Amino acid sequence: MKRLFCLYVLIFGLISCSHTQIKLDYSTPKKAIYHQGDIIELDIRIKTRPETCQKGMKQVKTYLSGLKIEKMTDWRELSKGLWTAHINLSVVSTKNKSSKLTIIRRVDKEDLFRQELFTIE
Repeated sequence: MKRLFCLYVLIFGLISCSHTQIKLDYSTPKKAIYHQGDIIELDIRIKTRPETCQKGMKQVKTYLSGLKIEKMTDWRELSKGLWTAHINLSVVSTKNKSSKLTIIRRVDKEDLFRQELFTIE
């Protein structure tokens, strides 16, 4: 019985850890290496608490390093608690070997974080 319980806890832990709260879907194919001036198109999907509204999505902050936002749509609710926005980024700096996109949503009841690195040449 104890083994069954441990197995259940392990499986539940693996399933809950594999479920990401912020997901990035590439509209343009992801490249291994980017160059200055390249455009990166992404769909950002965020799974939040069901009671989150449009005003609550203003808590999402986007931080960039070596990138610039060319265009970003407003957040749109696909279903209860599932939000999406489309973002176009351009590579502006090649000083470092990588650029970074960081997305954070910090509120009282949950903290969400996702960081994507892009290799720059």
